[in-house]
Amino acid sequence: MVREMEEMLQQRVAQPANSCSSSSGVSFLDQIISPLYEVIAA
Repeated sequence: MVREMEEMLQQRVAQPANSCSSSSGVSFLDQIISPLYEVIAA
């Protein structure tokens, strides 16, 4: 993850990290964070 972060910091254009998206294009936020938030908010 550190190497991935270093590569991202060296780029001039902001892009999502490869580790934050799946092969279906659904983001980590949609798969993990949003469902957890819904459970906690209930």
